[in-house]
Amino acid sequence: RVLADGRVPPARLFVAPVSIRQASAEDFRKSRALADELGCGLYTHVAETAAEREAWHRECGSGPIAALDNAGFLTDRTVLVHCVDVQADEIELMAARGCHVIHCPTNNMKLAKGFTPVPELLAAGVNVGIGIDMMADMFTEMRAEVGMHAVHRGDPNAITKQDAMRMATRGGAAALGLADVTGAIAPGRAADIVLIDGRSLTQAVMVDPAYALLYATDPGMIRYVLVDGNIVVEDGKSTIADEQALLEEAE
Repeated sequence: RVLADGRVPPARLFVAPVSIRQASAEDFRKSRALADELGCGLYTHVAETAAEREAWHRECGSGPIAALDNAGFLTDRTVLVHCVDVQADEIELMAARGCHVIHCPTNNMKLAKGFTPVPELLAAGVNVGIGIDMMADMFTEMRAEVGMHAVHRGDPNAITKQDAMRMATRGGAAALGLADVTGAIAPGRAADIVLIDGRSLTQAVMVDPAYALLYATDPGMIRYVLVDGNIVVEDGKSTIADEQALLEEAE
């Protein structure tokens, strides 16, 4: 995953103007040029609120997605976070450019941002991954992904359990440019695997493993984590960091 000298390869890095709240349209143009020069991807938070859309119109005379496209920011190595306030033509443009969207359901609910049109994004062929964005954990996020769209659409299958799991695995890997490296357990892929205790009273009787994973599993049930075949969590504890020391430092 790293170069011989220990550096992270440019393809794993992103030039990331955070948002139009902290950057100008010219910054996004410069970011594209820098990403091309360094061989990096591009990343930004966009289309989070109606107020942000107004800011793009004031600065660029168009909506956020068109403005980013005019700046050359939309590529197949571009990650767009949130995308709550996007319209049908913007979804089509993101699909045409091959952009990736990261949805952060718990963050969006906590801050009352609204509902990212994930079903429409998936239907248009846009790759969507799930982000945590300073919230709890991926189990919570997958559960929230399914639940928020069910309530919003009045349809419990607007986003299915399988959709959420794909977004949390394959979708995230593709957004990071690692679609052929990780995100699935398959020959030739990196052994990036989370092993969960599947025999607990909260999960019993396990008739549907996908249901148990989304609705009856929490991070405390993680027994092992492998990264590229290396055990980094064993019996629920980190093998590469002193967890107590980290806790004390954080406090």
